[in-house]
Amino acid sequence: MHRLLLAFFLLLAGAASAVEDAASPESFPYLGTWHVLLHYRDMSSVDPNRWRWEDRVWQFHGEGDRLVWTEYLLVNFVDNEGRFSNLGTNMAARILGAWEPNGRQRKQIESGLDVTARAVRAKRLEWLPGEVGSWTSDRGAAALSKATSGSLYLSAWSIEGDLARPRFRQSDDLWQAGQREAVGATRYDSLAFDKGRRELRGKYERDGERFGRFRMVPTSVAVGGPATPNAKGHVRMQPAGGGDSRGPLLLAMLRPRFYFGERLLEIETTPPGAYLDIQYIRRGTQLERLEARSPAIVELPSRFSAGAVDVVRIRAHAPGYVRGGAVVDVRSSTDHVRVDLEPVPNRLLGVRHRSLAGRDVVSLVSREPPVLRTRRTPDEVSVVILDTSAEEGVSEAVAGLQSSFFQSVEPVQAGLDLILTFRLSDAARDAGVAMRTFSAEDPVRGVHLTRLDWSVPDDRAAWVERVQEALARMGPDDVSGCASVFESTLRAALTPEAMLAGPAGAPAFLRPVYRAALRRLATLSPDAVLHLTDGSSLDATVLLELELALQQVDRIEGYAALLRALVRELERAPARRTAAHGLLAPNIPAARFSEAWDSAAASETRCHE
Repeated sequence: MHRLLLAFFLLLAGAASAVEDAASPESFPYLGTWHVLLHYRDMSSVDPNRWRWEDRVWQFHGEGDRLVWTEYLLVNFVDNEGRFSNLGTNMAARILGAWEPNGRQRKQIESGLDVTARAVRAKRLEWLPGEVGSWTSDRGAAALSKATSGSLYLSAWSIEGDLARPRFRQSDDLWQAGQREAVGATRYDSLAFDKGRRELRGKYERDGERFGRFRMVPTSVAVGGPATPNAKGHVRMQPAGGGDSRGPLLLAMLRPRFYFGERLLEIETTPPGAYLDIQYIRRGTQLERLEARSPAIVELPSRFSAGAVDVVRIRAHAPGYVRGGAVVDVRSSTDHVRVDLEPVPNRLLGVRHRSLAGRDVVSLVSREPPVLRTRRTPDEVSVVILDTSAEEGVSEAVAGLQSSFFQSVEPVQAGLDLILTFRLSDAARDAGVAMRTFSAEDPVRGVHLTRLDWSVPDDRAAWVERVQEALARMGPDDVSGCASVFESTLRAALTPEAMLAGPAGAPAFLRPVYRAALRRLATLSPDAVLHLTDGSSLDATVLLELELALQQVDRIEGYAALLRALVRELERAPARRTAAHGLLAPNIPAARFSEAWDSAAASETRCHE
């Protein structure tokens, strides 16, 4: 009799399932692999009007009656022109702007892209019938509001609307004590599909802060195959001892696959790769604990065999982020959890380095006033910036710093704090170099500046004397002839804003250098004035006109050539380019300045031939 009842309920469940399966994955018109390119403006950034780019790879394939949507977040090209810039080390930084693939990159998209397997996430979507119908992963979310009393992050993906112009959705929701609170949403609204090129275009929006456009073109994954959730790290939690003997037998007979089937919990974090501490708890007692890295799949006891009060507690942490977590009822319908970690309160937005003749200043640009702690040993100085993490690419820029005082700088994110370790050179140790810190606010850009001033105690008077003597040795040949060819090529490669940033943001010890250099430049001209590229002139002996000259150095003839000659007099060959970068255009990346410098040097060489 029991077997007949079970067969009857299974037949009913199968019939109900057949009604719902009104569409199959084979009918989805975008099966396959696609390269998705985003162009957007970020309203929360320092420069909201600047275009930015991202790209990813999407895959769609069928798995039974479900549609699997896989997203690769890191895409690798052989040719990175327009995508990333070299920071002077083996690292690269994303180039701002609306990157468009060149010819070689388009060919690679057509032939197949290489993706990074550690940055991948996937969802199984079910068909929800309706007037239009949609593929969605958040089925059963309504029951979740009744099944949890704690905090829980969830991620739901869906494909809605007319499939000729689909709307792709990726939403992140917070459930707090059974109430749903929206955390964020990413929207891809298709506008047009080019059948000839199989190209889908549309609007892109994320969290009400990023607005732009997206383009989707066919490609393939050159390395690896579909990254279903089972491709993630798989761990098993099967605590000893059964759950409540009074399982929901009647419900289990109605939904046998749900209650008796494999119970998998998918865990992912933002950012990916966070460390996970996973605990299986029954009535306040920890039965099992394990550690993993996200994304991960946790195999749990079936819902029927689990206890009525069994929960899985997840704690996640990553360098530079505040710890986060979630609690999941083992018997609930929740099969996916996303923990969004909040970044630490402060961000290091950039770094500038200026050095000249044994004086160094490293300027740290941050979003909020930083709290610093310094530690010194005979061989190194460590600067600990509390509750701070580095913006993308900034750590690589810090690691590329060098000077006569420190051989290298090692940035390390230690939990919530960012540690910069300056390894002192032999000369710095012998001279007893000292580091002082100064803080200031830039109200125009809304950022904070922290200056690390490196110098030898009681050497300031001698330093000024060395600079004055070097300027006195400058002659007309340093700013005319082929030297002027060098300068004009360099000026054409640098923007006026980049050159104006030199005197405008100079630390106190460099401001007299700029004034003294302009006065010396005026004495080298036949009529003892500063000549501008528009034909006008300024008298450097008049204080007001000298200040006007400092505000338009990008137009003063001989300015860049004279500073190049000054660096050549005061610095050894390995440090000359770094010093010139800090004097002439400290706000642009070192790689871009080096490219402009090499081009100007080549022009000067051709002039001498």
